[in-house]
Amino acid sequence: MLWILPAARVGATEPLLVTIDARIGTEARGRERGAQAARADIAAGRLKLYESAGPGTVRDAPRQALRERLLRAKGIRLELGAGCTDPGEPRGFHEAYNKAMAAEAQRRFGPDFWSRLDQAVDRQLPATQPRGVAASTTP
Repeated sequence: MLWILPAARVGATEPLLVTIDARIGTEARGRERGAQAARADIAAGRLKLYESAGPGTVRDAPRQALRERLLRAKGIRLELGAGCTDPGEPRGFHEAYNKAMAAEAQRRFGPDFWSRLDQAVDRQLPATQPRGVAASTTP
């Protein structure tokens, strides 16, 4: 809590009470906002996941493209999200958002949705592509 006596009120006898939310910019605040946004999107019928722009390799590209196509076929849109080096609030937002969306995808498509997605990607990759190269597809 902060007590401020503004210049316009110099002659006033009552100080102005100002409160500051110390969570602004923190990962905790981001998680709170991300969970709220996910609930609103789920209620509106939208499914979306934030993907990290982490280090990928050229050989991961076909796997990622196929995964994205299979997710879109289920009505799940992918967007570029915060990476592990981004500030706390965006990182917390995307983590909480994805956690809620992953749970909703499992509710809609079954508890084994993410493993079935991985298996479908592996089945459809050309024989020359390594299997299971990318990290787990569970957000």
